[in-house]
Amino acid sequence: MIDEEVNKTYLDSAAAMFPVVSGKPCVNVDAKTGEVHYCHRLYNLSIADDVLEGVCDWRESADDRPDELTDGVAIGSDLLDVGDGWWLDMYFEWYFVFTPEFVSRSSRGDHLWVSEFLLTTTHNRTIPRPPPPEDVTHLLPDAEALKYYG
Repeated sequence: MIDEEVNKTYLDSAAAMFPVVSGKPCVNVDAKTGEVHYCHRLYNLSIADDVLEGVCDWRESADDRPDELTDGVAIGSDLLDVGDGWWLDMYFEWYFVFTPEFVSRSSRGDHLWVSEFLLTTTHNRTIPRPPPPEDVTHLLPDAEALKYYG
């Protein structure tokens, strides 16, 4: 499949979830740190110009959450991964988790499920990384270079 078809497949998968998740709460989880933020309601979901768009009503004020978690949601089709009960914004590495049990637990401040979620969630897509220039791999420790460049 060409890139545009792959991207459309992921947008279509996300859009198929709209009836289930629209107007409902979700939990945003930082894929790197496990930091959690609660969205009371995700709404106005749509696809426009190959971008998944929507609006989040956050529990925290804008000052109390990372800058990338704005009221407006916009995930480009080339940086969207979709799984069972979640979307991943691969650019910022934030999950939108919709699984009712997880959302309910987080609404009560129980985020113990997050570490297992992050350990067991299988991505369908990865961000393609260009091959490292031959003269700069020495700038990263060997373990990090392998992790970053695969």
